[in-house]
Amino acid sequence: MLPIVLAHARGVPLTIIAPGVTMQPAVHYSGVIVPKDSPIRVARDLNGKTVSVPGLKDLAWLTALAWVDKNGGDSKQVSFVEEPVTSVGIGLDSGRLAAAFIQIPALSEDVATGRYRILGQPIDAIYNRMMTSSWVADSNWAAKNPDIVRRFGEVLAKAPPMPTAITQRRLG
Repeated sequence: MLPIVLAHARGVPLTIIAPGVTMQPAVHYSGVIVPKDSPIRVARDLNGKTVSVPGLKDLAWLTALAWVDKNGGDSKQVSFVEEPVTSVGIGLDSGRLAAAFIQIPALSEDVATGRYRILGQPIDAIYNRMMTSSWVADSNWAAKNPDIVRRFGEVLAKAPPMPTAITQRRLG
């Protein structure tokens, strides 16, 4: 949603025509992981350390900042670096990274190796329930095609939910 919000704020004529994924508090789509034997036990232990996020200045990065600050750390004292989720394990194993904020399915896969443990659920720091994606259209087109927009929404409302076996598993 962040790119959509930013585009709208910059005057791109977008309108949300249907919700996409809505995160629920009981389901954890992301987590902060550390090596299994890491001395890091709480957020303040990340002060002065290098921590990866999938992208700087995105929603994951914002949740990482909020989680650290809300849980006793100081995000200004943490060095956040952008790291692809596929190389987080290498960074953690080599000691280059103290922790990593990642999402599923990489989160599930990394924890399943037994080499890492979950330190916390960062998204919990900023939401109770949050829409993280949506269907959007050009505002002018949507205004000229209200029947198509309405029918599209009706089809989505009737569609079965996407399989969520991985996403519904609570980690930690």
